[in-house]
Amino acid sequence: MPKKEPKSAAVAKQDQAGPVSPKQIVDFRQLGVSGLRRYSGFVLEDFLPQLQLWRGIDIYREMSMNDPDVGATLFAIRMMCRRVPWRVQPSTMLPFDQEAAKWLETCLNDMSRPWADTCDEIMLNMLPYGYAAQEIVYKRRCGNNENPSMNSSYSDGRIGWRKFEIRHPDTVWKWEFDEEGGILGLWQMAPPRFQHVFIPMQKMVLYRTTGNKNNPEGLSILRNAYRPWYMKKQLENIEAVGAERDLAGLPIAYVPAEMLSDTASAQEQQQIAAIKKILTNVRRDEQEGVVWPRAYDANGKDMFEFKLLSAPGQRQFDCDKIIQRYRQSIMQTVFADFILLGHNSSGNRSIVEKRADMFCVAVGSFMDIICDVMNKYAVPRLFSMNPDIEISDYPKIKHGDLQAADLDMLSNYFLRLSQTGMPLWPNPELQKHLMEAAHAPAPIDPMKIADELEIQPRKDIKPADIKVILPEEPAQSATPYMPVSDTPVPGVPPANPGQRSMPVAPYPIPPGTGL
Repeated sequence: MPKKEPKSAAVAKQDQAGPVSPKQIVDFRQLGVSGLRRYSGFVLEDFLPQLQLWRGIDIYREMSMNDPDVGATLFAIRMMCRRVPWRVQPSTMLPFDQEAAKWLETCLNDMSRPWADTCDEIMLNMLPYGYAAQEIVYKRRCGNNENPSMNSSYSDGRIGWRKFEIRHPDTVWKWEFDEEGGILGLWQMAPPRFQHVFIPMQKMVLYRTTGNKNNPEGLSILRNAYRPWYMKKQLENIEAVGAERDLAGLPIAYVPAEMLSDTASAQEQQQIAAIKKILTNVRRDEQEGVVWPRAYDANGKDMFEFKLLSAPGQRQFDCDKIIQRYRQSIMQTVFADFILLGHNSSGNRSIVEKRADMFCVAVGSFMDIICDVMNKYAVPRLFSMNPDIEISDYPKIKHGDLQAADLDMLSNYFLRLSQTGMPLWPNPELQKHLMEAAHAPAPIDPMKIADELEIQPRKDIKPADIKVILPEEPAQSATPYMPVSDTPVPGVPPANPGQRSMPVAPYPIPPGTGL
């Protein structure tokens, strides 16, 4: 009697309800949209006008470059990411999948810039600005060659990555969307040419801190720190001015009342302006001093008098405590407030370790974003250009651990496993992992050395039949900048009155290619 195939619950339910109607229609259309606030390719998602478009980019740049607390947080994240090792994990243990993983690892290490620098550049853009767009530049691996589009440490004739070139957010003019809200690419206008260039999604990778509403610009990790940063900045300025005034005193000038009236002559108004300039420029430095006119009235009293008014005693508000509160609020937004522990009398080791663990988890999530984007978009495109490579599935780019393993806890864990009777040895992969956790060299496998000695260089690899577009053959002609209005925009050259229409894509965009 033939054995019946198992049925799923849905199929069994359909059998009970009867056969499916041949007129049943499955609607594959997308009816709604995400609701992203975008107009003509410009994203205006933030409700604060000062954080929209280029104004927001300038503020985030000021925060990341001028504020020591924000700079320390970004520096800590970047340095943690740079020390993390990267590896390529094969999809299976089959020989051809192992070979494909090794080839992909050579592509990572064969770029014109180290992979660590590429990741650092991603973090420099994605964290403060919310996203990092990189254009993928390919090359033919033709060994040592003067042409950078063919120069490589390998001469297998395959197509590899030459570099991942950043397209900084302050050079992104606008985004191109399809009718359903998918991201088709971006328009860039960068110095020194200031010409519109369209970069399709097939030619780039886009890293975002969040994919909410499919916003191509993500969300800056500094967004929640904007208000405390702004308040701290203003208080620091007030504190600096107040300290200077306390040291120098508040300058006061006494002048005749008729010089301040509306009927004052032009000469008297010039004198008042000069006196105001003296008052506002009083400073305690190596060039301090005031040249003051000496004049007397009919009674022999000074017509002009200059004094420094001091304000002894403490103020009602302690600016230092308020500033410290805002500093902590800034760093709490990314779990980096443990950096401030130890700068005052509070804090202990257990608190620092717990918050540092949370910080490492957050940083690891950012690194997972890099891995996900590379494995979903960059790796499949690269293998599609090299059809001679046999794979059962694409290998995966993985990052290592951010924190060193606790060897005592690890050894106790495996000791308990072995005591329960679980077979652990021999296991070369487990042994290698344990030695790497202890930062010790892995044991040498004699069989592996013997196999490597028998490896012969491959000579049967033929280049893929793919047309390579070299830099001297531009893929598109740069369209001149043509603004839509006469409204001046910072960093944009003046409009040409004779041209009013925005440029169009230099070649048709295939449907269904949006991100």
